[in-house]
Amino acid sequence: MAKHLLLMICVFSVFSSFSPALKQPEKNEFGAAIKQAILKLESKPGAFRPSQSLFKVYSQADGYYQNKIKRLQSGDDSLKWAKILDLMLEMNGLSKIIKNSTDAIQVIPEPRMYQSEISEIKPKAVDEWYISGTNSLKMNTVEGNKQAFLCFKKVAELSPGYKELNKKIAQAKDLSTTKVVVEDIRFYSNTLSLVPDKFYKELIFRLQYAFPYEGFVNFYSTDEENKLAINMPEFSVQLEIENFKVGPVYTTTKNFQPIAPSKKLELVNGKYVWIQDASTVTTSADQSTITVHQVNVSGTILMKIISVGQNKVLYTDHVSCQCMKEKSSTYNGSFGYQETRSPETQEYFDLLFISNIDQVLNRLSDFFDKYK
Repeated sequence: MAKHLLLMICVFSVFSSFSPALKQPEKNEFGAAIKQAILKLESKPGAFRPSQSLFKVYSQADGYYQNKIKRLQSGDDSLKWAKILDLMLEMNGLSKIIKNSTDAIQVIPEPRMYQSEISEIKPKAVDEWYISGTNSLKMNTVEGNKQAFLCFKKVAELSPGYKELNKKIAQAKDLSTTKVVVEDIRFYSNTLSLVPDKFYKELIFRLQYAFPYEGFVNFYSTDEENKLAINMPEFSVQLEIENFKVGPVYTTTKNFQPIAPSKKLELVNGKYVWIQDASTVTTSADQSTITVHQVNVSGTILMKIISVGQNKVLYTDHVSCQCMKEKSSTYNGSFGYQETRSPETQEYFDLLFISNIDQVLNRLSDFFDKYK
């Protein structure tokens, strides 16, 4: 098998010199190209053309990474060893794809694996990332702090116990994060005693899902602001509910027969036949009526986004909210008279603003996405 393989590779090398040049895959396409070549090879194990195709694409990948590594080694890039480490790990990934296929390993019996080289340069790469993060912090800019955070996170991936890493990560994260406090939602009424607590809790939950803690924009409730001692957030969001109204009511009525005619199986003259069940026959006198009362619920949310440091309103908008809710329904017919209860006003209040919460989220996302 080894002699056959060597002969095949030699033939391929000669063949390649007379063949038209094939386009070399891009860096991020090598993995897909190798997997595709292996699939073809596994469908025809030992066949020349699939073996040739795999050998060629792997050779291209190996040459690409070798050349990139050599150029970096001779250069003075501040993240030279970090970039070399990434290239070696990528090449190892391609070689593992080869090793995981019994057919591919026959074509490429010794795919390149960087092991001792990685052990040697990994500490150098960690030092580079740490130094880069420290220098980025010294820039004292938002972008510099973000870059520092990403550098220190890279250090944590490669060497979790490195120096005072957790302290550096926390410092960079705090300095690079835009903190937004959503103030308690306001609602004033002389006649209605309603609280927007459910809407507020749902809004905070949805915002923190859309902008997770790991990102560079974090939203906090007023309780979290106090517990975490956030003294100076960059922004505050103020929401005030206005013009809350229940009504008008729309009524619809429907007549129907409550029990549809049915049949039952009976023995007649020695045979089972389906006959009408007289007990279920309905007449016009059995007509029943359902009346449904739906109410239109509406209101407005006044939104403001304020720069805390400048004490300036940067954004203002009115969010119009509306929904339909079943107020009550009545049934009058052969089963008697039944009526559903009418919801409390607080239920209308919660339903209206929670069902329109996406309008608020979209406006906040549009404003704060640029800080991510």
